[in-house]
Amino acid sequence: MIRLTKVSKQFKNGTWGLMDISMSIPQGEFIYVVGPSGAGKSTLFKLLLKEEESSTGAIQIGNVLLSQVKERQLYMIRRQVGVIGQEDLLLPYLTSAQNVDYALRVLGLSRKIRQEKTTKALALVGMLPYKDRLPEELSAGQRKKIAIARAIVTDPAVLIADEPTGNLDVKSAVEIMKLFLRINQLGTTVLLATHDSTMVNSVRNRVLEFNNGRLVRDEQQGGYTKYADPKDTYVW
Repeated sequence: MIRLTKVSKQFKNGTWGLMDISMSIPQGEFIYVVGPSGAGKSTLFKLLLKEEESSTGAIQIGNVLLSQVKERQLYMIRRQVGVIGQEDLLLPYLTSAQNVDYALRVLGLSRKIRQEKTTKALALVGMLPYKDRLPEELSAGQRKKIAIARAIVTDPAVLIADEPTGNLDVKSAVEIMKLFLRINQLGTTVLLATHDSTMVNSVRNRVLEFNNGRLVRDEQQGGYTKYADPKDTYVW
């Protein structure tokens, strides 16, 4: 569960990233986060990851208030939140399996358990046959799948995806979207920021729309905009 109560974020230059945001996200929900560039989507994600501190208000993840989490305890929160960005940031000298395993090494797990978890994550995203490939030997869509496997290998409760399909062709974008839906069906909360109106209109879920730092729409089974064109959908 994620809960924001009257959360605002003002940066040092005086601009507002978020203003008076209150919302609740139950565990296991799938959320689209939409809005123009600079609307507050990335600020929201940075606050949830405690990369930035809110100026006012309270943020709760599970039973934990982020304001009470000390610097040395941050790993406990970030272990529960997987992150996927537009850039995959795979280590070029490591194979697919090694890139995924890298996320587990800091947890102090045995090699056997790490191998089991890595195999499971790669199988879930359909990349187990490519476990020994280097990033340069993979397509853009395949690299994105490895990035997703790396994000979910620690079994996070929440998965944050910030424009994950921005650099992909339509076919690859649909494949990635299906992966997020599959991960969500396994119980993981998914927060997906996107400018892909067709994707949002094709598979309806809850939509949070931001504009100028404000939450302007919170709609169940919403479209990309309040007046989304129903013809703007994929044929799956």
